[in-house]
Amino acid sequence: MINNPKLPNNEEVHVYPLGHSESIKVYENKSDMDIWNAFNKGDEFAFNYIYRMYVTVLFKYGSQMCKDQSHIQDCIQNIFIDLRRKRGALSEVQSIKPYLFKILYRELIRKSNKSREEICKDPEKIHKNFLIEFSQETIIIHQENDQEKFEKNTGCH
Repeated sequence: MINNPKLPNNEEVHVYPLGHSESIKVYENKSDMDIWNAFNKGDEFAFNYIYRMYVTVLFKYGSQMCKDQSHIQDCIQNIFIDLRRKRGALSEVQSIKPYLFKILYRELIRKSNKSREEICKDPEKIHKNFLIEFSQETIIIHQENDQEKFEKNTGCH
């Protein structure tokens, strides 16, 4: 047993001396609430179970929203780092999969908004990225069209 300082009264948590496949067997018949509560109380095997059961499906879900695989992997990694850091203070979860999907969705949005903000902060970079040069012929055609519109609207020839 280990102590979890984030739990009230420094409750003890059982640590199972099991391998990864055995830890999966321990939780495969338990409800999501039981698994989540065990994880929230510091059970490392519950955390391992959640990670192993959902990392692949989270990646597939993220791939439907974003084509950048490294971006998706970073977001998933951030989710599990945050969950581990916040354990002991997490609220109850009825169903783990939709909960993780919602977190991933928000993380992908937050991270893509953040990267967009970083790009947009330097107007010089934006200007350089979108320089458009028209050919001389195109400029002449636009000038002639503008002249025709002006003459039609003013009645001058």
